[in-house]
Amino acid sequence: MNANRLKKLLLGSLVLISSMEVSAQLSVPFKSRFEKHLKGDMAMIANTIVNRADYSNGPNDAYYNHTNQAKLNDEFFMDYIDVDDDEATFSSSSAELYAENPSSKKIIFAGLYWSATYLFNEGEQKGSEKYIPVDPARENFTNILIKFPGKEKYTAIAGQLLHDGIQDRHSKDMAPYAVFADVTSQLQALTNPFGVYTVANIKATLGTLSGGSAAGWTLFVVYEDPSLSEKYISLNDGFATLNAQPIDFSYFGFHTPASGNVNVKLAFGALEGDNNLIGDQILLGTKKGGNFQPITDGKRKPNNFFNSSITLDGHYCMNRYPDSKNTLGYDSCVFTVSNPNNSIISNNADETSIRLLSTGDQCFLFFTGMVVDSDNTTKAEEKLGLTQIASKNEYKLTGLKQVLKFVPANIDLLSENNNKSTSSFNRFCKDQVIESGKTAEIQMLKISGAEPAYYLVTGIFKTDENTNQYIKFLNTKGLENIVFTNPLNNYRYVAILKTTNQEEAVAKQASKLDGVFKDCIQIVAVNKNVTQLYADASWNIKRKDTALADQTDKVKLQFISLPNEPKGYYLIANVFAMTENTGNFMNQLKKKGLSPKCLINHQNNFQYVSLIRVVTEEEAVALVKSQLNGTYTEKLWVLSVNSANESITDNDH
Repeated sequence: MNANRLKKLLLGSLVLISSMEVSAQLSVPFKSRFEKHLKGDMAMIANTIVNRADYSNGPNDAYYNHTNQAKLNDEFFMDYIDVDDDEATFSSSSAELYAENPSSKKIIFAGLYWSATYLFNEGEQKGSEKYIPVDPARENFTNILIKFPGKEKYTAIAGQLLHDGIQDRHSKDMAPYAVFADVTSQLQALTNPFGVYTVANIKATLGTLSGGSAAGWTLFVVYEDPSLSEKYISLNDGFATLNAQPIDFSYFGFHTPASGNVNVKLAFGALEGDNNLIGDQILLGTKKGGNFQPITDGKRKPNNFFNSSITLDGHYCMNRYPDSKNTLGYDSCVFTVSNPNNSIISNNADETSIRLLSTGDQCFLFFTGMVVDSDNTTKAEEKLGLTQIASKNEYKLTGLKQVLKFVPANIDLLSENNNKSTSSFNRFCKDQVIESGKTAEIQMLKISGAEPAYYLVTGIFKTDENTNQYIKFLNTKGLENIVFTNPLNNYRYVAILKTTNQEEAVAKQASKLDGVFKDCIQIVAVNKNVTQLYADASWNIKRKDTALADQTDKVKLQFISLPNEPKGYYLIANVFAMTENTGNFMNQLKKKGLSPKCLINHQNNFQYVSLIRVVTEEEAVALVKSQLNGTYTEKLWVLSVNSANESITDNDH
């Protein structure tokens, strides 16, 4: 262990927390980390890695004050916990993974997370709201050490960065980060994975920091046990700043039993949830019913869920060293949701949603998990999951009739060595219609001022001469030609079809333009980001009930909270990311005698163009089916704005 640091006292009044923006900040979209049906369950251990240091206590001394009168982490000088008596480590803490009948349990997944506020190595407060660095260095924080049960030496772990807030304008004063490492193979190799784990060398800001210093680690474990009931387990990670704009996480890949009690567990990992700052909530419900209810686990109040504690089923986890009840800004929990008479999640349910928000306490969420009874006797719908491919700006959308892959447009490959064929174009698109439609690749390309659409591209060229020769070739086949330029490399793209309908683009690619074009075809989505591509994929969702699928495909319904807009159901004609495109589209609608309105989602700055607002869902659906009483011929869908009826109360006294 390093020599004890000089203990310092934080003097002065309570540091004021800076005001938050009203829109939630989803800095890193949450993606599926693990998802499976199995007979088993989930377990968790965690601990903090920094603690208060004052005249009476060192950082290794547990902090048990978890009352409303307890000081916050920005009222203390914070120092590293270091429990291992090892000079090679500067920070370390321990926790015990315990299970009854461990011999019957088989580790299926183990994910280690660590997170901290880390603007610099050490800071101090100057004045009421000014913090300056004492040690301005900021070092690598993605490599740590872990000591597994029964082992004497540490194992080095290199993690995958989920988020670094140093460049995020919403949190740069605290610079929170989150890192993940898959340690499944290491746990599976242990003779007994149940026992004491010690995690070391996690970096955080010491001293004082705006909002306070907080740091810790969490190990989430999924195991099989044939003696347990069948469950659906889904674990997800990303990074989000919780505030007054709700964030919803939806789950689809399960089917609850037809009778009996439905048991549900939730799990979370978060940073900077202060004990005596209220307003942070978790609500559970369904998109269909809309009956979102605030939830708690016994140690967490309905309007102060993230409260600087580590809990299991409503009890403090005490098999830790140190075993602080107040972890001063680090939260981890797994708990069983109270579901009386299956009032929140019912029998035969196949979807649920978690809603998170905070009207007072700023929290950084990096992990969510759900475990629910799932008999799987009726084949559950596959989860419509958008997953970012590791280390790439590529996304995969599953849970569909056909898997879709969204990738940035290739800027390197050309078809320049021919006049009349597109054989070398296969180097560009690789003939994406693979194995009878298992996967369709859609390449994303931004072109300023161009209309958002899907193009079936059959050739790309560097010169006008070769482009014109290829157009002549298409003319001999009686094919349309649409030419546009990729601004990344000034290459000319030649397409034989342009459509605003994703389903049509995928179908035409798969059918080789109804058998007319035999060579390679690549779908290129111009001015459509991942979120818009995801929304356009509603036609593709698998459904157990074909009639329901037909109805749902015709009338798409999405939910959103927009604090500055009237409650109701809006008929949406289009969504844009660029104001210029929104204005052009609205001008076209006005020329047709329509009265469009623009709704702005400040979470992502997407602009929804609405044609009308009505009071009931039934009226909205009827108008979509009638194409706005015959006045609009293009695709419409329904956006339900501010339809949730939950309220926030202050009972944290």
